[in-house]
Amino acid sequence: MARAHLSSRLATIGVIAFVAITLVEHALVPRLEPAHYMISEYANVGGIAGAAGAVALAAWGGSFLACAALGWAVGANIAERTVSSRALAALLLMAGLGFIVAAVCPTQAVRGVVPVGEHLRLAGRLHDLGSGIGQLSIFGAAIVSGRIFAAHRSFHRATVALVATGLLVGPTFAVLGVGDRGLRQRALVAGACVWELGLIGVLDRSRRAEESAE
Repeated sequence: MARAHLSSRLATIGVIAFVAITLVEHALVPRLEPAHYMISEYANVGGIAGAAGAVALAAWGGSFLACAALGWAVGANIAERTVSSRALAALLLMAGLGFIVAAVCPTQAVRGVVPVGEHLRLAGRLHDLGSGIGQLSIFGAAIVSGRIFAAHRSFHRATVALVATGLLVGPTFAVLGVGDRGLRQRALVAGACVWELGLIGVLDRSRRAEESAE
């Protein structure tokens, strides 16, 4: 289970790096107000701050790849390689690849929207595709993981909260007139990071249980 242990560490480091770099970016580039600008837009500011923005998104993508490897490694005993366990690993893999594509291909959006009259280039299309796949894959993985680990009550509650947030945060903010695209995105991203750390914890506990039983 050495590979599973490494995957657990890498997944955790990836999430923490993504959150830490994103928070630093808010301080480095104050003109991109978090309430109005998307996280991926930091990669377009140039210099160290721009590079850090791309690295942050790539780190989050890498964390999902590591999480997929961890889930696959311990899936044989926790879910008997059922369709659900295979689906979870596949969705985590898709999320990781999607965000890495989004990190490599810069967005053309400004305040979350491509400016009127600007032609959407291939890189912009790939960014939108990768980001969209990543978001949908997280949502699907949350639903599947909630089913697999329903016995883990705290994680199950976090999963339900993430799914509910994904469904309600946009319409609720719009009705209340609170925030802009950036704020809504950060609310979803924060929930996704908490859920992912919870998933890593559940998988890691299963790994340790397997090791102690050997």
